[in-house]
Amino acid sequence: MTFSLFYKKESLVRFIMASLSASIFLGRHGAARAFLATPTFTSVLRGGSEFSALHVQQQRFTTSTTIYSTAHAQPELLKTLIAPKLTQKSFGGLSYMDTRSATSKEFFRVLFVLGGPGAGKGTQSALMEEHYPTVHLSVGELLRNEQTKENSPFREIIQTYLVAGQIVPVEISLSLLQHAMREKEQQQGRQLIFLVDGFPRNYDNLNGWCDVMSEVAALWGVLVYQCPLNVLEERILKRAKDSGRSDDNLESLRKRFQTFVGETIPIVETLRDASTATAEHESSQWCVTDISGDQPLQDVWLATQAVLNQLILHDVVTANVALLESIENDDVTTYQSLCDHLWFEGKDVAEVMQAQEGKSQMNVRDAQLDVISGRHVALSYRRMFEGVDVCEKRIWMHQGIHGWRNVHFSRTP
Repeated sequence: MTFSLFYKKESLVRFIMASLSASIFLGRHGAARAFLATPTFTSVLRGGSEFSALHVQQQRFTTSTTIYSTAHAQPELLKTLIAPKLTQKSFGGLSYMDTRSATSKEFFRVLFVLGGPGAGKGTQSALMEEHYPTVHLSVGELLRNEQTKENSPFREIIQTYLVAGQIVPVEISLSLLQHAMREKEQQQGRQLIFLVDGFPRNYDNLNGWCDVMSEVAALWGVLVYQCPLNVLEERILKRAKDSGRSDDNLESLRKRFQTFVGETIPIVETLRDASTATAEHESSQWCVTDISGDQPLQDVWLATQAVLNQLILHDVVTANVALLESIENDDVTTYQSLCDHLWFEGKDVAEVMQAQEGKSQMNVRDAQLDVISGRHVALSYRRMFEGVDVCEKRIWMHQGIHGWRNVHFSRTP
């Protein structure tokens, strides 16, 4: 399938110059990855490699651009969506993924949140951010905020695309997205899941993600909120009364519907095919989950919670296993890092560990996990302790930049 793009010469020049002069970092932890305003050496630095940003711009602004069907999706690129290799394990019969390798490496963990305009992506993402250790990043919101900045080199081109109901060039979206991820991680720690709302929307987005983000981000799942178009239209028109958004009008709405059906739905199917094709690979545990948005809000939220609960299970069980290992190995430093700091106020950590835990044994069985809330989880299990069969229960709490910590412990016969 192909479509043609026509640009006024002066608009094209403005956009290329704006892109090349923007100093929006693409790196992490201070790494200098930026669009450089140098006509003789224009590149985007990525993990020690480089590719021509000017070439990207030249490729983009041909008069005819090909959008590939799922049959022409690039399998090698799609492999870069897979999370860092994780190990499937069992803790007392409870299956989990050991996430230590994922959280110790410099990867943003990402959930794509997709659906038509008005399907509930923003509402559900806001609920997830409120109740779970997640960060909601709406690409559309980032773009709308950027277009309000008078000194932004992207302001005019973003506004033009949004009003026309078209998808903003991927280089701009990914620049803003990665910059926002880096800022949030510095503020809230590394044990986060980023909810990327409304991205990818077409093959250009997907290929751009695989190329630019593969070394800094790993996909942990895809949420797709399905909703009939007539319901979406009704919701958007209702929202337009008080949203103040330039693209919340009937003309833009219909263009966005057309874009969603023609470009985003094929992306969902490509992601679904990719997750199915790699389902048997031990490092590929992500999947596409469809959630009906055409139902009461509470029912949609319950379906969303089921997905998030499974993801935090991996982190909590991994932390619990690491805690038991620290006891077994007399690793005071790791033990302290996984427990609430109030346990140790005015006390020797080693003495607390010895008095409370004794010498750990890893013969665990009958493990059960209960999600009290998205940031409070109870994990109970039975094991032999000093020759006695006991039940241990640990309450884990996500404490922001410190991640998951054990805040309560009990042992009963």
